[in-house]
Order: sequence, then C-alpha cells, then structure tokens
Amino acid sequence: MSDFDAIADAYIDMWNETDTTARKARVEQLFDPAVATPIRSRTSPDTIRSTR
Repeated sequence: MSDFDAIADAYIDMWNETDTTARKARVEQLFDPAVATPIRSRTSPDTIRSTR
C-alpha cells in the first residue's frame, strides 16, 4: 500500500468513525496544526466537531 493509499484510508476511516472520542483522536492524528495551511488553520478539530 502506498503512502497515498494509507492516508486516504485513514481519512475515510476518520469520517466513518462513530465514536466521538475516537474520531477526535483520528482528526488530531491526521491534521497536524504545525503544518496547517492558512485555510486549514481556520478549521481546527473543535470546529469540525462543532458542525456535527
């Protein structure tokens, strides 16, 4: 499996996660704020969670 496939699988698994705590952990693993682009920097895990 390529790195791209692994990242894509992890991203899909994150959104399919039904447990809120587990989903938050997956979001924090995939979206590293240290490398956030200006657009992503406005979308924190808390912002994503609050839209559900």
